[in-house]
Amino acid sequence: VFHIRRSVHADAEAIIESHLNSIKKICVKDYSTDQIVAWSSRPQKPHLWCQTMDRDYVWTVEINTQIRGYGHLAQMNDDEGEVMGLYLAPE
Repeated sequence: VFHIRRSVHADAEAIIESHLNSIKKICVKDYSTDQIVAWSSRPQKPHLWCQTMDRDYVWTVEINTQIRGYGHLAQMNDDEGEVMGLYLAPE
């Protein structure tokens, strides 16, 4: 079952895991090994994701109740926003 919902703080570690999984298994097709290593080795901390969820719009993508991706939208002002990330697992 496929489900998209607003993220909660308890999702932070699973979001990090799905992000890294996407980089290492999907993005590897379009980026060099050096780029993948640099990108996937950046520190990701759950408390920073919680701050992001409080400030911006973050949705999780679940397949069979397992988080397999996320979307992150930052609202710049009343009229504008920016997609900050959209990562999905290979599944």
